Amino acid sequence: MDTKYNNGVVFLTPETASFVKCGDFLGLDLAGDLEKLNESALDVPRLAHYDRVRLRRAFPFSLGDKYISVLDNDMNEIGLIEDMSVFSDADRSLINEELERVYYSMRILSIKSVKERLGYAFFAVTSDAGDIEIPLRDVYRSLIRIGEDSLAIVDTDGNRYYIDSIKALDKNSQKKLELYI
Repeated sequence: MDTKYNNGVVFLTPETASFVKCGDFLGLDLAGDLEKLNESALDVPRLAHYDRVRLRRAFPFSLGDKYISVLDNDMNEIGLIEDMSVFSDADRSLINEELERVYYSMRILSIKSVKERLGYAFFAVTSDAGDIEIPLRDVYRSLIRIGEDSLAIVDTDGNRYYIDSIKALDKNSQKKLELYI
C-alpha cells in the first residue's frame, strides 16, 4: 500500500479504504500496512474495520465532492477523502447516501414574507417540504452566496436551506430577498 499522508493527515484512496453498509450505518474497511499508517498519524491509531463512520465536508458549499473528512464514532479523524470521484460507483453511492443524510436541506421555492422582531428575521417560505418559517438571528451572516445565482440559508438551529437559483424565484420573492443579499 502506498499511503498518501501529509503532516499527520491520512488521505483515503480506493487502494486504502472501502466503504460498507453496517446495518443502518456507513462502515469502513482499511487495507494495507496499518502499522505504517499509524506511524504517519499524529492522533489516534487506525483500525482495520469500523462499524460506523461519520462524514463531514471541509468545504460544504464550494467543494462538496472533495475534502471529505472520515471520522470514527468519537469524532476522531480516520482520514480525508481528497476527491470522491476516484472511488468505485458502489463506494461513491454509499458516500453520497451518507452525505445526503447528514447534509439534508430543504429547497426554497418562494418567499411569502419576511418579518423582523426582537433582532430576528423570520422568513415565511414555501419549500419542497411545504410551508415553513425560518428564524434567522443575523440575516447577513445567515445568507451565504454560492456562486452567482444560488444561496444557502442557515437558521438559528444550524438547519440548512437552499435556493438553487435566485433568478428562478418569482419577482415578489426576489424583491423580499434582495434587501438582504
